[in-house]
Amino acid sequence: MTNEEKIKEIKQILGPEYEEVAIFAAKKSEIRDERTNSLVDADPGTVAAMIMNWLHTNPIAASIVKATIDTLETDPTADILGQLLLGGKD
Repeated sequence: MTNEEKIKEIKQILGPEYEEVAIFAAKKSEIRDERTNSLVDADPGTVAAMIMNWLHTNPIAASIVKATIDTLETDPTADILGQLLLGGKD
């Protein structure tokens, strides 16, 4: 089954009110290879909004991200500007 076929079936299950879909999947850690699967039928802004909404409504996922966020590499200048523009460190 192609990714397009998978997205089509997922959209059919979700119903017509969902125009854009993003699905991310990973194997169990003991059998995971270097790949994860992602099926995306949306623009990058929509995908980012889906992820942020999911984190907002799923406290466990948000906690996992918050616990691992220090492993991400960022630009120090952008970090400072982000805090100034967004009003704090949280």
